[in-house]
Amino acid sequence: MGRAKSKIVGADYRPTIQSLGRGLKLLDYVVSAGKPVELGELAMLLGIERSSAHRLMATLIVSGFIIQDSQKKYLAGPAILELATKVGSREQVHDIVGPYLDEITEKTGESSHLAVMGREQVVITSCVASKHILAVTGRVGASEPLYCTALGKAIACEMTDDELTQLFSNIKFEKFTPKTITTLTGFKKECLHVKEKWLAKDDEEFIPGIRCLASPVKNFSGKVVAAVGISGPASRLNNKEYEKAGKHIRETAIDLSKRLGYTFDSVAPD
Repeated sequence: MGRAKSKIVGADYRPTIQSLGRGLKLLDYVVSAGKPVELGELAMLLGIERSSAHRLMATLIVSGFIIQDSQKKYLAGPAILELATKVGSREQVHDIVGPYLDEITEKTGESSHLAVMGREQVVITSCVASKHILAVTGRVGASEPLYCTALGKAIACEMTDDELTQLFSNIKFEKFTPKTITTLTGFKKECLHVKEKWLAKDDEEFIPGIRCLASPVKNFSGKVVAAVGISGPASRLNNKEYEKAGKHIRETAIDLSKRLGYTFDSVAPD
């Protein structure tokens, strides 16, 4: 029996695993999209059947590199963030929030905002204006009190009792409307409620005739890094619309938190 001939390959030959290459291409696409991606879009990207794309994405989900939102669309998972952190980079909420604010405003019809903690107040960093003639639109860079705004309550909701006491040692409570919280005890109680419900409310507490909603956004370590919310006239945000909008805000904050690597120990609040 003759010897089998050896296959001679060139120096540029690189053995590859097709399924791994496809999976990495899908992962790169989802991470780069900056928004939730549908299964059909991924199947078209590779020119494969939806069932094949689904199997590839299922593998990435098991490994934590991909997650799915409530609409079964795909987003970058916490493992991506952990990997990125190890090489010195981390996806920031400000870099990805744009499409989320657009969606909130589209669903609720009201102006949406992203805010972060300032020295003693909450600071608005991003806004999307409502298309209504009568709209409540924040200004990027504007500061608002913590104790009587939805954004402020959402930002402060995870602070400890001691942290809140220290923070408010130099803050004077001002009564902006008859509904404004004017005591630290009252604000601490409100923070506990926001922490439990993942939703903060400003029912004409800061400006008469204006209602606001906000939810905290957490990073991979569980720290509240921002708050996302809406503002609108009380005449339009009646109780039914207020409740409906609150659901959208909370879902958005949860999705953003997942994008930043936060994982839930239990079922996300509903």
